[in-house]
Amino acid sequence: MPETQARYETASFAPDGSIPFLTSANAGALLQNPCRGLRMESYITLGDPLQSYPGTAQDPFLKLDGLVEKYKNECPTVLQLYVYLSNYTQSPLDARAFAQLNAYFARCVTHRLRVLLRFAYATESTRDANDFYVSMHLRQIARWIAQNHASFCGTVFAVQAGLIGYWGEGHSCKAFDMRRAGRVFDQLIESLPQHLFVQFRTPELRDQIAQKHAARAAMHHDYIIGDYTHPWGFLMPKEQEPALLAHFAHTINDGELPWGRAAMNDDPAQLPLNNLPPEKLIPEMARYHLTTLSLEHNFREDAGKNRPYTLERWQSMPFDPARYHLPYNPNIHAAQSSAFDYIQYHLGYHLALSNAKRTENGLEFCITNFGMSAPLTCNQLSVVCGKTSFVLSDFDPNALQPMRTLRCIVPISEKQTSYAVKLCDAFGGCVRFANDTPFDGGAQKVL
Repeated sequence: MPETQARYETASFAPDGSIPFLTSANAGALLQNPCRGLRMESYITLGDPLQSYPGTAQDPFLKLDGLVEKYKNECPTVLQLYVYLSNYTQSPLDARAFAQLNAYFARCVTHRLRVLLRFAYATESTRDANDFYVSMHLRQIARWIAQNHASFCGTVFAVQAGLIGYWGEGHSCKAFDMRRAGRVFDQLIESLPQHLFVQFRTPELRDQIAQKHAARAAMHHDYIIGDYTHPWGFLMPKEQEPALLAHFAHTINDGELPWGRAAMNDDPAQLPLNNLPPEKLIPEMARYHLTTLSLEHNFREDAGKNRPYTLERWQSMPFDPARYHLPYNPNIHAAQSSAFDYIQYHLGYHLALSNAKRTENGLEFCITNFGMSAPLTCNQLSVVCGKTSFVLSDFDPNALQPMRTLRCIVPISEKQTSYAVKLCDAFGGCVRFANDTPFDGGAQKVL
């Protein structure tokens, strides 16, 4: 495809009516946009016995198939995958383990899922590995990634540091020497393709990596309760907070609520966590520019006594994002729309086109991001003129921060009767813009 160099200008969102917008009545297709939104969560324990979560008899492939069916109405395009190495805490990984992992990745491709990947060892019932075996396994994983580079890059959209402690969260270690955590994390990062972000559970874990990897260090917040000071959250030292928040505007970040069946601090004597307020939690999600959030936690996790859980309750709770100065698309979300609908559509990126016009020098159009984070996996913007596509070689997804409008001025001499805009991610998926125009072959018609 030919390339052309566009000019970009920051603009205000002032649509001229040239491109109609989707509304809440017909916006469902946006939920299928890649690498964003509400995600699934599952597990595979490699080796013998092959299991889902360690210590269960559940087949991991059947569990994944069941999750796809369970959440078909929510249309998740991302799976957080825990790869448990619990059967190998005192031995190298074998060919069987990598064959199982390859087969699972193939199943994810079948379901059109991108993977948020975490390797782990320890749970409440399984032991962790010492730093010798963790390092050995990482060397083996690095060779596996190199040998399967295309399929790995086509499936994994971000990685969580994992490896250490219960569930790979960096705490409750028994065999692992925490003094070697930084070295292990550096080894993990260096085994991965350079475009991938690596998410850390706490600032303390992140601080242990080499400075040369700092730009790729993202965050995952696994205890979102609307309290910025809770020690189980992503608790930032005050002196680091401004710099970290600015940094996380440019990384792929993930989060989850606590389990709905749990109580505060896992103390049965304290309040249950099945009815957390959206007016506290959603601003926290936006604060960290979350790209994805777990559907498995506090939604329909089981049929326990605490149901309905928080996210279920949010389906019938009105939520006005303007009241909390949050990004939102007014064409899709009204003040009476639900809190659940808000996060479904506004986690990650949420892009709309406007103000398209043909000029004597080319084509102009605007892109506005109404989402919580920039479209960081979307690395190729092009204009389709008839049968010819022009790649805009200097497009930077970081320029589309929340509530940012970018005017694109594209020098194209070809005179055509129709024009479309195409935004693709690193995996070949194409973004559906929040516009009520034909979307054909991954391209959105603008004129």
